[in-house]
Amino acid sequence: MIYAYDGSFEGFLSCVFESFKSKEMPQDIISVQEEQIPLLPSFKVKTESDKADRVVKSILKNFGYEIFFFIQNGFLSCLEHKEIILLEFFHKIYKDKRIIKDISDNTVLTLTKAVENLIGEAHLFKGFVRFSMHKDILIASIKPKNFVLHILIRYFIERLPNENFLIYDEGRKIAAVYNKAGFAEFKDEQNNQNINSGAKIGGIEDSLNGLNGRELTAKTANSKTKLKGGYIISEINLPSNVENEETLYKDLWKKFYKTIAIKERENLKLRQNLMPKRYWENLTEMEQELKKVRY
Repeated sequence: MIYAYDGSFEGFLSCVFESFKSKEMPQDIISVQEEQIPLLPSFKVKTESDKADRVVKSILKNFGYEIFFFIQNGFLSCLEHKEIILLEFFHKIYKDKRIIKDISDNTVLTLTKAVENLIGEAHLFKGFVRFSMHKDILIASIKPKNFVLHILIRYFIERLPNENFLIYDEGRKIAAVYNKAGFAEFKDEQNNQNINSGAKIGGIEDSLNGLNGRELTAKTANSKTKLKGGYIISEINLPSNVENEETLYKDLWKKFYKTIAIKERENLKLRQNLMPKRYWENLTEMEQELKKVRY
């Protein structure tokens, strides 16, 4: 038996509830969004908030917040077959709590490495995010392997509390948005529905709407995640044009980067180790270097 779910964390927790309720261990858990063709009979698990909440409450009661965030980050990692591995983890820790920190267990070790990879990548992006000013909002694009927006949005909210900003995950087509004055209202273009409960305000929304002459839209409402002081939204249209003033600042930054470099102390191999090439595409100062690289 294979479980099929909608790809959301709440949907996965519903799968966990179903597994414990039915006292069965599926051979795999697949997301309907991935368009996989299951070779075995599949059972579509309906996402139910009350069941997901019961699972969350049980985790917090029995294991605490640390394990809950460990599970959440494991789910947001780029680990292949993460759902079934996480479900195995659930069954093991409810049988024996001591296994939680036992890295000799293959399931625990695999998840630990996946979470460490996610946290490590998020740490790198804290230094590799480059914002550009459009109207009165800062916009940055990134291409992470793991889903790291939930970590980055909190990090930059603490450091840029008086700015409107948006960080866009190009691969997943999802953006994390922060509005210094309140929550923006975004709409599902196809269904004409709001995808968050924030109040409509004049600050960030007007700025975003003016970027490309049309309203910023989101097409996948169920992937929205509420954050303290921000929202994650899906499938947006970013501006392709850059204002003259912003171009000037980009040129100044490139000149600064080039000027402070000491030619005699160049170590290209070390630079590549500390700043892998896959991050270069979204780094302003590496635009010229990227043109020289042959992939």
